[in-house]
Amino acid sequence: MFMKKSSNYSNNSQHKEATSEKQAPLSRVESHQKQTTGTARRTQTTNRQVSKKKPTHRKYLFSLMTLLTIVIIATGGYIAFTLKQQEALAREKYEAAAEKLLASIQEEQVKEGIPAKLETLSNGDKKELIFRPKEESTIPVKDASKKLSTMANKLCKKHTDKETVTVARIEAQAVASKVSTYSLKADSYVWNRETGRFEDADSVVADPIFISEKTGNELSLKDLVPDEGSLLGIQQVIQQKILDQAKEPDKVIDAVLAMDRITYESKFTYDPEKLTIQLPQNQTGVSEITLAYKEIAPFIDPELVNADQLKEQQSTLDQNKKYVALTFDDGPNDTTTLDLLKILKDNDVKATFFELGQMVDRYPEVSRKVHEEGHEIASHSYSHPQLNTLSPEDVKAEITKTDKAIYQATGVLPKNLRPPYGAIDQQSAQAAGKSIIQWSVDTEDWKLKDPNKILKVVQNNVYDGSIILLHDIHPKSVQAVPGIIQTLKAQGYEFVTVDQLLNGNQKPMYQYFGATDERSVS
Repeated sequence: MFMKKSSNYSNNSQHKEATSEKQAPLSRVESHQKQTTGTARRTQTTNRQVSKKKPTHRKYLFSLMTLLTIVIIATGGYIAFTLKQQEALAREKYEAAAEKLLASIQEEQVKEGIPAKLETLSNGDKKELIFRPKEESTIPVKDASKKLSTMANKLCKKHTDKETVTVARIEAQAVASKVSTYSLKADSYVWNRETGRFEDADSVVADPIFISEKTGNELSLKDLVPDEGSLLGIQQVIQQKILDQAKEPDKVIDAVLAMDRITYESKFTYDPEKLTIQLPQNQTGVSEITLAYKEIAPFIDPELVNADQLKEQQSTLDQNKKYVALTFDDGPNDTTTLDLLKILKDNDVKATFFELGQMVDRYPEVSRKVHEEGHEIASHSYSHPQLNTLSPEDVKAEITKTDKAIYQATGVLPKNLRPPYGAIDQQSAQAAGKSIIQWSVDTEDWKLKDPNKILKVVQNNVYDGSIILLHDIHPKSVQAVPGIIQTLKAQGYEFVTVDQLLNGNQKPMYQYFGATDERSVS
């Protein structure tokens, strides 16, 4: 019995141990499960805590975003308001300046004396206005109103992105005593907001039209250069100027002397201070030339040019003094002409030498000496023919050959001509193209051949402004000169060249017998 109990006890113990051994691993699982369960519970707790905090963060962000939006809207509104105010002020400033500008232009327009009506084509940022003539028939500009519109529109398109005031109008201005200029003009004044002022005008100007107040018509060459003699005088100036400007004048002298003359049909460009003329086709290489009015003063109407341009004209002689001009024909030679030059130099007298081209070709150095000592050299033809018996072509040949001879000797073309025997008519004068210088005292020295008799003729015929005729090729004539000079100086006379005696105002197609004796060639 005792043994059984032990056995049972032993079996129970074994069973418990076995059970205990079986249960041990379950404890570790349970332990792990417990840990897992605990972690899960803590995570759930944390999630519940986080979930409790989330609504607070969202509410904060929402409030912040709302506030930021309000600030942005408020700031934007303030900026917009400020910009609007600034824009209004800028516009107000622009409008005030534009109004002032237009008032100034309108005042100028009234002073122009051209009746006009103001037409506003557009207003606002881009103002376009035109002063249209009330009566286009009174304006010497064809289609003036239409042209003004075109000019204004052209400028407006150029400044499409800016505040501008564009004004088109007709301008009139007196440029000489009897000349006014009319021109169409459009100005665009661009507003600069930074400086608060208009920039310099961007302008479109049509070519001006010059109107003679003497005729009421557009100025013509005939208005400016009143007669054929003046036209021929300008031709002389043109020829000399081309030679003066030429690098090698000896190579173009023939072409210059062969040039066709300008006419009233020649194209020209008038300016109150100068005249530009298109030349006929020629071989000089010069197609047009510009002349200052002081260069052609004797040949133009002084009322049609700027008076300031004529101030440097050759000075006139003293009206309180007496003057005479000694003139000598038919030279030069290498004997008596040289003797005469010494006499003139010793007595401080200037004279005028009417030289034959053939003699200049023979004695160019003497002609050069005459020029270098301050005397005037003029033409007496080439071979001493009677010009009014020659054809125009032959007259031109005589003059051209003499011009060339004198130019090659002195560098200057002669302006004046004394026709042999004083014989001249309109045809020969026109062909010659030079001022005709006659005389008032003919000493007949070539016939008298006596110094005392020659002096007597001078004494009996001289007067203030006389032109005295002598010949430097006759010894007795030259011998008479000292007595003539001394006698006339004693009477209060001063000696001048022909050009000085006539104040440089002589012109072709006229003949001059003395300082105050001018006659047209008939």
